[in-house]
Amino acid sequence: MLSPQARKILSWVTLAVVLLVLVSSLFVLVRFLTQRSRSRVELQIVPAETSLCIGQQVTLAVSPPLDDVEWAATGGGEVSADGLYVAGEIPGDFEVQAVGPHGERGRAVDGPSSTSSPARPRRHPPPPFRRRPHPRRPRRQRPSRQWTRWETWPPSPPARR
Repeated sequence: MLSPQARKILSWVTLAVVLLVLVSSLFVLVRFLTQRSRSRVELQIVPAETSLCIGQQVTLAVSPPLDDVEWAATGGGEVSADGLYVAGEIPGDFEVQAVGPHGERGRAVDGPSSTSSPARPRRHPPPPFRRRPHPRRPRRQRPSRQWTRWETWPPSPPARR
């Protein structure tokens, strides 16, 4: 059995551990809730999708309106700090991204227009892969019907004497 003083010390230690767990749980919960509310905000880029020919421009805007937005374009085009996107010379689908001052994100897609530039004809995708037959060895000639049943095909080499 434990002495009364040892029981008292163990009860205080147990109480301190329980309080420490509760305080840390509360801290983690508050941090989780504040991060979730920040990540829910998404920027909407207007227009969300567009089709441009080589060199055409479009002005992009974000909703909700923000003052300090950073713009970035992937691959085929350039976007200025005020949201003016200029299509590049490479046809294809490309993405424009916007990042707000508090980490809000949004993106839009630029695809090729139906009237693509005559300088770059539209290329069709390659045909599906087809396996070519293996070059065949010369076929063996089949025995004629004149053979008798005790002869074999292909003929065996003559026996050595």
